[in-house]
Amino acid sequence: MSLAELFTEAGDGALGSITLENGLPSVNGATIVNLGDVFVSALSTINPEGDGGAVNLLSNSNLSAETIDASGLVNGGNITVTADEIDLIGGSTSVISQGELLLQPLNPAQPIAIAASSNQLGTLTLKTSDLAALGDGFSQIVIGRDDSSGQIELLETVTFVDPTSIQATGTGGSIFTPFTISTSGNLLNLQADGRISVSDITSNGGGVEIISNSGDVAANNITSNGGDISLTAASDPTGINPAIAFTSLDSNSESGAGGAITLTAQGDIVGAAGGMIALGSAVGVDSGPLSVFTPGSVEFNSFSISSNGADLQIGDGTINPTAVAIAGNVSTGGGDLRVNSTGSLEFGAAGNTSQTLGGIFELTAGGSILLFSDGIETNGGDISITGSGIGIFTDADPFVAINSTGGVGGNITITATTSGINLGASSIDSGNLIRLNAATNANVGTLTAAGGDVEIGTEGFSFPQTVEIGGTVFTNGGNFRASSSGDIVFSDFLGSANTSGGIVTLTAGGAVLLPDNGIFSSGGNITINGSTVATVFTDGLTTLNSVGGVGDITIAATTNGIDLNGSAINSGGSIDLDAAGNINTGSLTTDGGNITIGSENLPQTVAIAGNV
Repeated sequence: MSLAELFTEAGDGALGSITLENGLPSVNGATIVNLGDVFVSALSTINPEGDGGAVNLLSNSNLSAETIDASGLVNGGNITVTADEIDLIGGSTSVISQGELLLQPLNPAQPIAIAASSNQLGTLTLKTSDLAALGDGFSQIVIGRDDSSGQIELLETVTFVDPTSIQATGTGGSIFTPFTISTSGNLLNLQADGRISVSDITSNGGGVEIISNSGDVAANNITSNGGDISLTAASDPTGINPAIAFTSLDSNSESGAGGAITLTAQGDIVGAAGGMIALGSAVGVDSGPLSVFTPGSVEFNSFSISSNGADLQIGDGTINPTAVAIAGNVSTGGGDLRVNSTGSLEFGAAGNTSQTLGGIFELTAGGSILLFSDGIETNGGDISITGSGIGIFTDADPFVAINSTGGVGGNITITATTSGINLGASSIDSGNLIRLNAATNANVGTLTAAGGDVEIGTEGFSFPQTVEIGGTVFTNGGNFRASSSGDIVFSDFLGSANTSGGIVTLTAGGAVLLPDNGIFSSGGNITINGSTVATVFTDGLTTLNSVGGVGDITIAATTNGIDLNGSAINSGGSIDLDAAGNINTGSLTTDGGNITIGSENLPQTVAIAGNV
């Protein structure tokens, strides 16, 4: 049957709904019977004064149309075309409306081919010429049924101008797009029940949504130029592939706000080696964050993440991955970085520096945390690292620099809940406070607190079993406190401590072994308590100096002796030495205060190798 032209108008000027199906179609009361193919030459429900009328075309065979126009003054009518083969043969922009366009097979199991050069046998084929027939201005273009269970495949590069949704959400439905999809700034939505595999997607500011209800999502490169990017997946039923795998996701904007990137899965999430995530705004506009939610693992190896001011969040405290591995450059440009894991967390890579430029840096794990990078720098943002144990990757020269100086000066807090902090010779430089707590050992390098205290082992936590400091300790007037249930050891040959007026308190259940280059408080009190107090090297010398104020120096050895060889003690206040064993020291000098030896316990011997 051929319809040369069909135009209907109700008496009040409102355009009627046109329904054409190969059962018993009716057009405003007209009856058209068609038992074969449907061919539409010119079909119009245009309304220059109001809303366009809806168009419904249905065939159980082939449906061809030259022109369809459901335009309205403001809103167009929806156009629904249902057939197992659809051919739009009217040429460029021959199908138009401001409403929704739905192109779907009659059979839910029918495969769909998009951007083919010719019709494919047994497949609803939307050829390149069919797509060219679609005019601009649809509120949405939908390809596929809401119960499509066949595969939808892209056979050539394609550009969608209007918001577009491709759907195969019936049981087993899948989407495969091995060619590039481009959009002109509107939303692109891909949704299927099963696997969705896409190559490159480029959007000029529009969002990209990919949703697999029961399968996995595999993507190559997605660039949105400011639009949101969202990947949602269940998991691969075969167990072979991650729930979400991708190479690069880029929602950064060069001129406005960057889009959010959201990854949500029930299984593992993997970024390919050499890949990247980029988001945020090049012009400093507040932008959407990176959010990653999965009870599986997250793995970004040989990978870079740059957020240009946007926040980065992996796990939210409620839905956290079981393991996280991030190896590569991470830069937030001022945004916060928060990573949560119920299990292990590995962060950093050799030759890479992680920077937040004022943003918070926070790692939280139920298992161990391993750090491996040339540095963590926040330029004034707080740094918080909490795990069962904190360590660094084994390397020829294992070292990580942790730095929160700059800006307003950030605090650095590192907590090992069930094991130790083992950072070797790594340096920790804080713009404010340094606080270290460990259930077993605390092994660190140089500690510098430019604006606050240095605390190792604080009230409310069990004290570390041992504390080893393989460098210097410096505070700019802040206090230095270290507590241990075992030993406190300054293990570096050139180690020292200087508080510039702050108090020094060292309290150990075992020995306290002092640095060769001394402890200087510039007027702050120095208090040292341990089973033994001695220099770190058997024949070494140290200096204890509180001159510069009225700081007292108090040293107590609870079960053994004080063995400082010929080391000098210079106090701005008083000197008080107590030991259960021997006392061996050098010169004792006060600036007007008392010198007392044996105020609580009488030592077995006292040897003073210098002046008093």
